[in-house]
Amino acid sequence: MASPSALATEPFEILRFHPKDAESQGYMHLLLKLADQSELDRHNRQFLRRTSRKIQVYHSHTGPDLLDEGYFSVGWHQTYLSGPHRFTFGSGNLKTNGPTVDILLTPPQDQLGERVAETHLVLELHPMSGAWMVRPLADVGVGCEEYVAGHLTCLSEAETTFTIKNLVYVAEFMVKTTDHERRYMEIRNRALQACGDEYDFLRMETRFSAIPFKADPSLDIAIPHRGLGSGAHGMVFSAFDPKTGELRAVKRLEVKNIWAARAIEKEVGALKMFADQWGIVQTYGFRNRSGGGDISTTYPEDFYIVMENGISFKELAFYSFNDNDPTIRWQWRAWLTMNLLVGLEAVHLRGAMHRDINWRNILYFHGFNGRRPRAVLADFGKFIPSASSSEENIGNRHFLPPEIKTGEGKTYTQVIDVWMLAYALIQTFWPKLRELNLPPYIGPNWHNIMEELHASEPDGQPLKTILWAMFMPSPEKRATATEAIKRSEFRYYFDDDDWDYINSRRYRGGGPSGCAGTN
Repeated sequence: MASPSALATEPFEILRFHPKDAESQGYMHLLLKLADQSELDRHNRQFLRRTSRKIQVYHSHTGPDLLDEGYFSVGWHQTYLSGPHRFTFGSGNLKTNGPTVDILLTPPQDQLGERVAETHLVLELHPMSGAWMVRPLADVGVGCEEYVAGHLTCLSEAETTFTIKNLVYVAEFMVKTTDHERRYMEIRNRALQACGDEYDFLRMETRFSAIPFKADPSLDIAIPHRGLGSGAHGMVFSAFDPKTGELRAVKRLEVKNIWAARAIEKEVGALKMFADQWGIVQTYGFRNRSGGGDISTTYPEDFYIVMENGISFKELAFYSFNDNDPTIRWQWRAWLTMNLLVGLEAVHLRGAMHRDINWRNILYFHGFNGRRPRAVLADFGKFIPSASSSEENIGNRHFLPPEIKTGEGKTYTQVIDVWMLAYALIQTFWPKLRELNLPPYIGPNWHNIMEELHASEPDGQPLKTILWAMFMPSPEKRATATEAIKRSEFRYYFDDDDWDYINSRRYRGGGPSGCAGTN
C-alpha cells in the first residue's frame, strides 16, 4: 500500500461517493455499524464517513427505518491497495487475508455480494491528462450511459451518478477552488513519484488537474478548464476529452462581427485542409455555442476549435529534455526540425503561407509507448491561401524576417515562413541566443547570432548548416522548405528506415494529407 507520509500530511479530500437510493443507503448504515464495532478491516474503514444526519428509508433488509447517513471519502492522505493513482470498489473476498478492495460497497458476507463483483470497478488517473477514469470490471452505469466490463470512461462532471447492480451513488469532486486545485496538483505530482514511468509526463510536464468545475464550459468533445494564453480573437484552454480523458486544447474564438467570422473561417479552413498532415496540429472538431460545427451568423458568438495539446517550444526551451549524449541530443533536434519542415512543405505546396511561426506556435509531443517524439505547427490565425502578400500586420515584429519592414508594403513570399521557423528553432535549441533579444536584422545582430551558433556544440554542425540556409537574411538566397528537407546534412542523423518514415508522411498532392511518394 502507498504510505500516507508520501502523499499529504493533512487530510486532503478528492472525491466523495454519496449513496442515493434506499438500498445503497441501507448498506452504508450497516457498514458504519460494523466500523463502530471494529468488525470491518481497518483499510476499508478509512474510507467511511458519517454525517450528523439521520435519513428515513425503506430497505429490503431492515424495512422502514431511521438510518445513519454516510458516504465514502477518497483523499491523498489515505492508503490504497494499488497506490494513489488507482483505487477499487467491490464486495471484496473474505477468503483472503486482508482487504482485496479499497471501498467495500456491501457488508462482508452479504447476499448482494453474489451480484456485486469482488472487484467491480477501478477508478484511476489518466497518465497524460490526470482525468479520473472509470474502468468497469463488471457492468456499470455512469451518468446516462451503461458500460460493460473493460470499457474505459471519464469522470467529466463535478457530480456524476453511478449505478452498480441497482445501487446508486453520486461521485462528487471536492476540489472546488483554484487554490485547492493548486494544492491538489502539488500533492498529486509528489505522490506519483512512486507510480513508475507511466506517470512521468503527468507528474513532470502537465500543470493541469483535469478536475471538472461546475462553471467550466462543457462541449461534447472537450471540457476546457485552465487558460493557456490569449490571441487576437480569443483564448486557448487546456482541456480533456469527456469520454476518453485524453488531453486536449480548446481555442475559444470570439466572433464579434462578420470580419472576425471571415478571419476565423480562414483558420478553420486551413486546419481542415491539413487534417492528418504530419507536422501540423491535429483537430478533433469544431463547435459553436449551440453544439453545431458551423460559425454562427449572429454576433457576438463564441466558436471553439478542439485540438491536440502539446508543450510550446517556448516552454520546451526551459526544460532539460536534451540527452547527455550529444549524438542523441542532435538526432532529437534534427528529428523535430524535420517534423516541422514536412508540415511547412505541405502548406507551401498547397500555395499558402502560415505567416505567424514562432516558438509559441510550435508544439512538442513526447514519444510514449514506442512512439517517436514529434513537433507540429499550430495557430493558423494568419494563414492565407496565397504564395505571396504585402500585408504587414501578421505577427510579432520580433519574429518577422528582414524583408517585412513597416510601411514599405513590399511583396514577400513563402520563404518568410522558413526564416521564422529557423529563428524559432534557434531560440529553442540555443538558450544563449535568446539573450540577444533583438530582431536579428538590426545592425550586426544577425551576424552575432550566426557566430554564436557556429561556436556552440560542434557535434551539431550538420543541423546548424541547415538552419543557416533557412535563416539567410536575403529571401533570394534562403532555402525553401522542400530544399531544406533535401539537404544532404540530414543524412548525418537519419538512417534508411527514418527516411522511409519521413517520406511516407510528406505531402504529395491529391488530398488533404497526401502521404505517398519518396524523396
